[in-house]
Amino acid sequence: MRVLVTGAGGGVAPAFIEAFLEAGAELVLVGRNAQGLEARARSYGLPYRLADLADPLSTAALAEAEPEVDGVVHLAGAFAAAPLRESGPGLLEKMLEANLQTLYHTARAFLPALVRRRGFLVGVSAAAGLKCGGKNLAAYAAAKAGVLALLRSLAEEEPALRVLALVPMAAINTPANRRAMPGADPSRWIQPRALAEATLAALRLPGGRLQELPVYPGEPGRTHVRLDQ
Repeated sequence: MRVLVTGAGGGVAPAFIEAFLEAGAELVLVGRNAQGLEARARSYGLPYRLADLADPLSTAALAEAEPEVDGVVHLAGAFAAAPLRESGPGLLEKMLEANLQTLYHTARAFLPALVRRRGFLVGVSAAAGLKCGGKNLAAYAAAKAGVLALLRSLAEEEPALRVLALVPMAAINTPANRRAMPGADPSRWIQPRALAEATLAALRLPGGRLQELPVYPGEPGRTHVRLDQ
């Protein structure tokens, strides 16, 4: 099973890389930060490809270079919070580009191969996307709601494709989030490894197309998952 992991230089990616490697997957790491991506790929002994997934031409070139792909785990994304009256158009453009456009172009580029090989596409939304809003989250919530709409539409259009919308229902315990929220209690957050294991468990279930996978924090150090088939 050959799987592309996008956003592979980010803080969530190591947990997914390790979990999928343990499951026997053959991975290719994808990102646009050459230095960080190369260092991460070298640390795991994995191949990598540079691509700007917000650019349809770059994404199409990536799909040409990787024609035999069984799955895509799309971890590329970004977060920003601001009250609507204090945010300019640049914030919305950044959130849409990082979270929604990258997924759109990736799905479109790899769809022929994924359908042909009856593969899977994993995208990441958020609680704000599932609930369609949140305080100071207008731009981010709009982009993440768009992620869900895109994945739901794709699941309706492509019965041969397994589509999985991963929905973390709390902050994810990454270095970036700990720096951004130094006063918070990370033990109540979702561990990246829990997200990766929930994704693998969902993909292993027989039959049907799993469309949404909300992952909740529970007691400290635990995570609760709901599988919606």
